[in-house]
Amino acid sequence: MQKLVKFFTIFFLCAYASAPLAVHGAVYERYVKEIVNAFAKDVQKEYSLLCVGSGGKMPRDVEEIYIRFHADQKTTIEEAREMIVALKTKLVDRVNAHEKIRPFLHEYPFTLRGADITIIFHKPKSASYYLDGSVALVCSAKLGKNIAYQGAELQKKTIFGMIDTVRNTVAPDRVEEDEVFIPLLEEPYEEAVRIVQEKRQKGDGKTG
Repeated sequence: MQKLVKFFTIFFLCAYASAPLAVHGAVYERYVKEIVNAFAKDVQKEYSLLCVGSGGKMPRDVEEIYIRFHADQKTTIEEAREMIVALKTKLVDRVNAHEKIRPFLHEYPFTLRGADITIIFHKPKSASYYLDGSVALVCSAKLGKNIAYQGAELQKKTIFGMIDTVRNTVAPDRVEEDEVFIPLLEEPYEEAVRIVQEKRQKGDGKTG
């Protein structure tokens, strides 16, 4: 149940109505899968990010491609910013370079607004997040115009006891702790790109 709640939290947080990967029988479904599979392999090799899900907004053509990655690492806002900017750019380039999908794109050239990337960061071999202010999740927000960074923290919740009318007993209330996402920062995508580019110009950023 805890994992299910976190799953839906991610989707509501990013404010997207992502659908299954295209309509059954649509010819562009095969092309989207080709792009996503090849892209995911390259990202895993370069960034050690594992693709755990994909989808998109494709009612009649390809408006948006959504890909979700997991990473077993501790990450700062600066590092998460560099990753998501690089991945969104690489996905756009990959889509526009795929000639067969062009007739089925809602808009050509495919834009950053249609490249919906989410990256979740957690402890190695664990479903738990770092609770020290580092980034637990980064994703597109406000229809691709912004980037949202989320941390994680423990929050207490009360589980109220149940009354057993047959045995005439009452189970006591109990308090549990659960990891929940909390906002760290939300910034315009253009601002994130500017920060990344300035860092690269100084010779401190990645060039991939």
